[in-house]
Amino acid sequence: MQFGELRSGRRLRAGPGSVTVPREIATEIEIEAPPERVWRAISHAPGYSEWNPFIRRVWGEVREGETFHFVFHMAGLKAKAKATVLVVEPPRELRWVGNFLSGWLFRAEHYHVCEPAAGGRTRFVHGESFTGIMAPLVWPILRKRGRQAYVDLNEALKEFVEGGS
Repeated sequence: MQFGELRSGRRLRAGPGSVTVPREIATEIEIEAPPERVWRAISHAPGYSEWNPFIRRVWGEVREGETFHFVFHMAGLKAKAKATVLVVEPPRELRWVGNFLSGWLFRAEHYHVCEPAAGGRTRFVHGESFTGIMAPLVWPILRKRGRQAYVDLNEALKEFVEGGS
């Protein structure tokens, strides 16, 4: 693995201020549905409140180059945040980035990748990479508590999509 390459096999889209080695939470799950059906759920942000235990509410357009606001819940923490959409590649990839004050301070790049799998299923790869000078300081908390939030999202997405969304 090279600098800037994530375990998901995708390259980190380093933006201004990416000053540290990325730390990453990476998860995946197999979903008994084609990528197009999984895509409909992850790309329809207003519907997140129906199934997403991590990101509960979204304001704004989830379109490439647009900024949107959201409320997330993780490890007992509830917070508002904003992000800028980097990639919308139906039915393959949705990726956005959020900063705390500035990218050099803390930058979080969240990705969702839908890969076709045998039998009409989807391998859903989901995670986030963290850079900036604050990343090493918050990484122990993110590593310990954050991973479960991503696993919970994956399980909720699987249940929602397989249930006939």
